[in-house]
Amino acid sequence: MSSNLAWAWGVVRTHLKMQGSVAWLALSMSLALSCTRPSAPLAASAPPAGETDRTTVAPSTSAPTPEASASSPAPSPSPSGSSGGAPAPRDRVPRREAVIRGEFPCPGCTTRLPPTSDASAPSPMLVVLHGDDGNTAWMDWMWHGPADKHGVVMVVLRCPGAGGYGDPSWSRWHRSARHDPGWLAARIEEVIAREPIDRRKLYASGYSSGASYLSSFASDHPERFAAISLVGGGDRHPGACSACKLPVHFLIGSLDTMLQPDVIPLRDWYQACGGHDVVWELRQGMTHEGIQWSLERGGANAILTWMLRHEAGCGPG
Repeated sequence: MSSNLAWAWGVVRTHLKMQGSVAWLALSMSLALSCTRPSAPLAASAPPAGETDRTTVAPSTSAPTPEASASSPAPSPSPSGSSGGAPAPRDRVPRREAVIRGEFPCPGCTTRLPPTSDASAPSPMLVVLHGDDGNTAWMDWMWHGPADKHGVVMVVLRCPGAGGYGDPSWSRWHRSARHDPGWLAARIEEVIAREPIDRRKLYASGYSSGASYLSSFASDHPERFAAISLVGGGDRHPGACSACKLPVHFLIGSLDTMLQPDVIPLRDWYQACGGHDVVWELRQGMTHEGIQWSLERGGANAILTWMLRHEAGCGPG
């Protein structure tokens, strides 16, 4: 006996004990049974006039239930093989947590894919170059939070001169006979070949000798990036000005030993060429090493926010 019927029988017995009459029995039985009848389902309310019922137009990202599949027959295919009507929207593929690809696109390098509502959509990409110590983990620590926040794929590269127990300095590798001028561009293309990347939104940042190497590469190939950030480093470029006006952000401490011989002349070169969006941040009392704390304490997020305002103006790299 179901719980509702048991409750109904209890009501009947109570009324029999209290009244002891056939009339009360009939009335009690009628009241009890009326409580066990299922109520009629509520009619679905229509949306107000002029408003679209969103549940009928939003694409579903979950698989249909067996009941829904059985009650809703599939549309007949058209002669061309499609189901007819407007093409179905592309399903989004969410990535709920960051994914880290170690040793990619090179030994000691890492590629970090941010959480996103649609992992199949092209994302901006940030390339990060370490300093002379070769510490890629520190670069990851300073930049991964802002990169995840803004939905940016982050690629932290390790200088190829640091293979095994080699020299991790980008500047010394640049001046050596082993330097490969196409290495950086090749690593970028490896990532683009594997992940959906928006070529209009390729950015790069370097610290110390990484900034010096990046400034030289970007001065020779300004079309490769939409904007760059040079932190505590940079090399004066002796060449001619380019028609491609690459935006450049400088962050350096007033006590940095690279300030006067390298970074200020590079800034002056960009400003003299004209047309570049040049941001100059000089932090008073900060040393070469201390400027990294500016990145960790909100500087990296501010720089990336500035970068994302720019898109490649000379064609995708």
